[in-house]
Amino acid sequence: MTNDLNNYGGVSLSADGGKLLTVVQDRPARLYVAPFAEPERVTLLPLGIANYRETAWLPDGRLIYSLGVNGQYDVTGQRDLWVTEVEGSQPPRQPQRLTSDQRGNWMPVVSADGRWVVYVSRRSGNYNLWRCDADGSHDMQLTFNGGSHPRLTPDGQWVFFQNQEACWKVPLQGGTPVKVVPYSSGHPDVSPDGKWLVYTYLDRVLNQFRVAVREMESGVVRYTS
Repeated sequence: MTNDLNNYGGVSLSADGGKLLTVVQDRPARLYVAPFAEPERVTLLPLGIANYRETAWLPDGRLIYSLGVNGQYDVTGQRDLWVTEVEGSQPPRQPQRLTSDQRGNWMPVVSADGRWVVYVSRRSGNYNLWRCDADGSHDMQLTFNGGSHPRLTPDGQWVFFQNQEACWKVPLQGGTPVKVVPYSSGHPDVSPDGKWLVYTYLDRVLNQFRVAVREMESGVVRYTS
């Protein structure tokens, strides 16, 4: 009945069965930035209205963002990574495309030195982690059995990620992934000093997700929510 890329939610028929009602879902958005200490000083980026998703900062002040193909929302997950200058150039330079395979690229994170960008991509047929240079060159696949929610250690040695309801890590330069938290867990993040790992986990007694903080070196859990 439909042959476009729109997302439809909810279906209802009229009493006589002659008409059908549905809702077309659209997710237009704009990108804004503000100083951390003065969040009320909001500045609208001149990028127009589009289907923006996750963002990440480069050390030089440029912004990486995930954008749906042709700027639109679609159910196929087609999106690419772009980078734009937030301020400084006059006239402003046009955003640059970092990925161009159109099979779904999102969740970018940047290494502390600004050299590498790690992201989730569907180009190999599954959701896996990929790495590229900050200019989008030299793509390299880091995982081959799935992966999402990447986070980098400050020293740039490891990428922590979620896969199959567990937290893992893989060398940024490529290698064999190592399972870090064996039980049901996800959404890992690393402290700025690299000493702590935080993640969510399923408390099977309470049947709810909680937050745990553990020492990176010893693996000892020091706090749970």
